[in-house]
Amino acid sequence: MKVKNYEVGPKGKLKLFSLFNYLQEIAGTHAESLGWGYDKMQQKGYFWVLSRMQVEISTWPEWGEELTIKTWPRGIERLYALRDFEVKNSKGERIIRAVSGWLVVDVNTHRLVKPDAITEGILLHASDDALEFDSGKMSAYELPIHEYERAVSYNDLDVNHHVNNARYMEWILEAYQIDFLKTHEISKIQLTYNKEAKYGDHIRLKLNSSRDDQLRHAVEAVQIESEQKIIQAVIDWKET
Repeated sequence: MKVKNYEVGPKGKLKLFSLFNYLQEIAGTHAESLGWGYDKMQQKGYFWVLSRMQVEISTWPEWGEELTIKTWPRGIERLYALRDFEVKNSKGERIIRAVSGWLVVDVNTHRLVKPDAITEGILLHASDDALEFDSGKMSAYELPIHEYERAVSYNDLDVNHHVNNARYMEWILEAYQIDFLKTHEISKIQLTYNKEAKYGDHIRLKLNSSRDDQLRHAVEAVQIESEQKIIQAVIDWKET
């Protein structure tokens, strides 16, 4: 696939939002081919929930660059169905690696279901890991950088009437000053999706940094009405 002009930011490189859309789209397409897609899952009385995402970027793709994106199901870890990704440039160099953790939820009871019943009989590439999957507690740092509030708008919503997973990437970057974004880019990001946000919810985003590493930041989005955490993220930046 070719990186399009509306998928890049001011520096001519792929937006974080666009990258997450790529990964989300190919995951859905491949799941459909395996019989795990949205419609098939609905027929069985289940739906997928993205719970964890870890991404490492060695080089950010640029406008016009040809990319090859690969995904595969890795296997099961506790209640997580793991899916890996890799992105290669036109030279065949792997420039992005990612792993995601998905939960299976019963449509009627909204309880978690063990994913083994869904994935049984499907070939899993258990030995081919893009990244080590971390299911532990997210770090929280103490040095405040910025905080802002926003309401969930219509354009934030997906087909399930929740905030689209990739949309949170735009929210996170809005917490940063433009001068910082001009001189830094993300090398790693780890996210936990805790709770869905819906239209009209008021969200507070908090951005803190680590005392030990000024380029390692923790982000959390909190639903103001309930004080429940919507997402948590740890981001590693590098100077450009």
